[in-house]
Amino acid sequence: GGHAQLAEPLAKSGFDVTVTGSDDSCRDRLDRLIPPGKFQYLTCDSLALPYDDRSFAVAMAFRLLPHVTGWRELIAELCRVADKAVIFDYPDRRSTNILYEQFFGMKKKMEGNTRPFTLFSRAEIAAELEKNGFGRPLFKPEFLLPMVIHRRVGNRMFSTVIESCFRLTGLTALFGSPVIFRSNRKE
Repeated sequence: GGHAQLAEPLAKSGFDVTVTGSDDSCRDRLDRLIPPGKFQYLTCDSLALPYDDRSFAVAMAFRLLPHVTGWRELIAELCRVADKAVIFDYPDRRSTNILYEQFFGMKKKMEGNTRPFTLFSRAEIAAELEKNGFGRPLFKPEFLLPMVIHRRVGNRMFSTVIESCFRLTGLTALFGSPVIFRSNRKE
């Protein structure tokens, strides 16, 4: 899901990669980045994947969950096709995103293509995973500063240094977003 950001490094690392998208155009980026034969692509409905239960060792969705109306259904569907684990990311309520509604207009002016998105709590995510037979997730917040600031500054060194400082103080663990989580299937 999302923009298939992880497909390229996973394919280059030798993993079998299957990517689904909502439109045939989603494949264009993959074709530019990954050699033919190193991935499979299928246009389909992410809420009704055409795969058997437990078809994949791991199911992943990045930059997708907050933009899907049926987010619970998406989690359930990815849990269904995952044999061992699911890995997602999401924007956490317990972060600078709490000011999302107040600053959405400004963010849209800065980025231009910003879409509305849903905020989640760790408890909400954990409850959905539990309902689908998966254990307590491991959460890893990525950044303290909003992503729009990092994109606007456009300086990798600045982002690395400032975010390292926030991680060392423990602020990122408490208030960071987006949050990457991994949950293993209960056996």
